[in-house]
Amino acid sequence: MRRLLITIPSHRRPHAVEQLPFDPDIWIVNDKRDKRDYRAAGASNVEIGGPGVSPNRNKAIEIALVEQSVSVQIDDDLRGIYRSWHDLSQHEHTTNTPIRDVAAEVWHFMKLVNTPIGGILASPNPYHSKQRVHTWAFIEGTFFVIDPRLPERFTWLTKEDWEMTCKVLSRVGYVVRLDYYVRDSDQLNQAGGLKEIRTFENESQHAQRLLREYPNLVRPHSTRPQVDVQIRATTRTIPPAARTAYQIANQHDSYSYSYP
Repeated sequence: MRRLLITIPSHRRPHAVEQLPFDPDIWIVNDKRDKRDYRAAGASNVEIGGPGVSPNRNKAIEIALVEQSVSVQIDDDLRGIYRSWHDLSQHEHTTNTPIRDVAAEVWHFMKLVNTPIGGILASPNPYHSKQRVHTWAFIEGTFFVIDPRLPERFTWLTKEDWEMTCKVLSRVGYVVRLDYYVRDSDQLNQAGGLKEIRTFENESQHAQRLLREYPNLVRPHSTRPQVDVQIRATTRTIPPAARTAYQIANQHDSYSYSYP
């Protein structure tokens, strides 16, 4: 298996270096000030990609491409990833899972379905993980696994992860999202990062742009139509490899699958 290169695109959040429960391979930051502050906070490997989240994400892809690695991009406020499963009596449980193990599992399913991007359920609520594997859903920047050989790159100021999903769905037809993994993050309590640009106007502008550029893929959100969109339902035929992925993920809800 190719090496998993774990990177964190970040901006003005040097405190995240001490708060993270794991060590990434590389921090990708906006500018020299960020680089100085993150290194002072204890980060050993810091690269400049920005300014902006899309240049930072693209920098991570380019580094992975040079190193012939898989690009794993995670949020700087991620506190852990939990596997959601049901026992024989249908009681719901969650177990903390190492980041690299999750990334390796997502990468395995990406190869199975032959898609260049994958991820996990962005919600912290295991209730939303009833369908174990999705091949037609948004991959969110909380946990993004990318084959760096893909031709697409990030370009937007915000909702850049949704734009990337739409690009790949338009070209390839499939993504992979493992919804039995849920995140634990401190997203709502962190200063800096995208909070500086995630205004109502920016969110609304990019939501409307998604609707204009990908009308066959997205529709207005049912409860937040001004600032959000949803993936449209599809009747497309699921490829045999995707059906195999569903079968593997759903065969045992306790799930003891060993990836290569």
